[in-house]
Amino acid sequence: MLTRNEIIDKFPSLFRLKTENAYNWCGFSSTGGWNNIIYCLCRYIDYDRAELENKIQRANSKNDLKTAEILQAQYDNSAWPTIGQIKEKYGTLRFYADHTTTAEDNYIEFAESMSGVTCEVCGNPGEIRRGSWIVTRCDEHAKNSDS
Repeated sequence: MLTRNEIIDKFPSLFRLKTENAYNWCGFSSTGGWNNIIYCLCRYIDYDRAELENKIQRANSKNDLKTAEILQAQYDNSAWPTIGQIKEKYGTLRFYADHTTTAEDNYIEFAESMSGVTCEVCGNPGEIRRGSWIVTRCDEHAKNSDS
């Protein structure tokens, strides 16, 4: 399972708004149960940018400078998504990003809904549990929480 800092390091372009302070600023679960959800979501959101970067590299490697120039202009003029905040609220994941497409918004919505059935501690199947705090936990971690 990847840590929060490893996810930030793998997607520096998504976290570029606050790169110098991203490790402290992104408040996603320190216990890591949702990190796989967050990692997969970041991969989906970053896919278009990464794919365009690969096309530029392929055009350059083939010495197709005209295509590379056109692709680079498209890359430079695109409003790429950036992550504003990742946090837990009312027992589920909240993921805020700017400049997202409708498809990316759908990925975000799906990831947020998956967090409601995924233990925030270990990543196993879980459910929302209400107590002094609202949490999403598996049976094992629900026993050990003060919720």
